Amino acid sequence: MRKVVLAGALAGLAAAAAVLGWLARPDTVGAKAEAVPAGEGGRVPAIVLWFREQEGGTDPYTTRVIVTDRWLRMDDGDARGDFVLLDRRARTVYSVAHGDRSILVVRARPVEARPPVPLRLGMRSEPQPGAPRIEGRAPVHLRFTVNGETCREVVAVPGLLPEAVAAMRELQRVMAGEHGANLGNTPVDVQRTMLCDLAESVFAPGRYLEHGLPIQEWSADGYRRALVDYARGWEADPALFVLPAGYRRFTVSDVAGAGGA
Repeated sequence: MRKVVLAGALAGLAAAAAVLGWLARPDTVGAKAEAVPAGEGGRVPAIVLWFREQEGGTDPYTTRVIVTDRWLRMDDGDARGDFVLLDRRARTVYSVAHGDRSILVVRARPVEARPPVPLRLGMRSEPQPGAPRIEGRAPVHLRFTVNGETCREVVAVPGLLPEAVAAMRELQRVMAGEHGANLGNTPVDVQRTMLCDLAESVFAPGRYLEHGLPIQEWSADGYRRALVDYARGWEADPALFVLPAGYRRFTVSDVAGAGGA
């Protein structure tokens, strides 16, 4: 279960929307979601970050993250492509798939699930004395473990772009509620084989973001991500934060209900 993060948020939500896209057909009833209002005139000041990501056995791809006081948008840098939008005030995530004109809606909810075994979370920090400083800040190498297993390694810069880090953590928390609500669909014996994913996606969402902005990260399954560039004061087109009109909106619960009918 790949988490939906900037470490996978775009890929995870877009994939879910594609798999469940049959709900977007005109003859299918989907849930309605409140409209996202258009931005007021002019450009919107934002922080923008560009990452280079790679899943195990796949080609690298670019992820762009745009953060404002109200929104977090993730896409591949093409304003016309699929995207994930977090409404930070409403604590709601929208995953837009243009191919089937659908929007997967994920609203914040508490995590009520329980892990299949007790999770012992660990972290080891190692200074990087020879690494170049970024804005005068020294990066640190962090190793995150669950029950003794290394789940993710991160090179993070404490105090760098805290506004962007806060927004990414908010995204993680919203998605944790959704993952937790659907955890019962996964057999317990399977859950026991995916403790790293359970910790990061459900029970300790975004813990790797608690120590600064990750500029590099990697895990044993072959996933890698690196920060390529970033900018403050980036002028975003307000249209980037508007959901397309006329698209069918649905939730994972709609799919479960339809599947059980």
